[in-house]
Amino acid sequence: MKNSKQFAVRMAAALFIILALCIVLAHRIEILLLTEVRTVTVPPAIRMEDGSTVVKVSPACIFTNRNGQPCVMLLQRREGTWGTELYVAETSVQIYSADYDFCFLEGNLEGQTLAIYPSRSLSDDETVRCVEE
Repeated sequence: MKNSKQFAVRMAAALFIILALCIVLAHRIEILLLTEVRTVTVPPAIRMEDGSTVVKVSPACIFTNRNGQPCVMLLQRREGTWGTELYVAETSVQIYSADYDFCFLEGNLEGQTLAIYPSRSLSDDETVRCVEE
């Protein structure tokens, strides 16, 4: 009888350790499955000849939202289950002018961090993993 109780206690302890390891492993796998993005910080604003204030960004920063309007994905931080996590917030923008090399955007984006070159399409409020800044 004593041996069967010891065996049960040992098996319960082993099962607990295995479950704890599975939880840690699942968390690590979840991090690897997040959408990867690179980031760019918006440079200081430029005043145009007509008095408009715009920021100059790469065309890779411009996405199209569900309504077909241009938007950017701002990189934000929040407290999650496992600590601080990064997520993107869709923000509508007005394009002042655009060419192959640069886009000039109206709005107050100066100093903000934008997501570019995602590993798959992004959606608003999606948790992401930054691979390069």
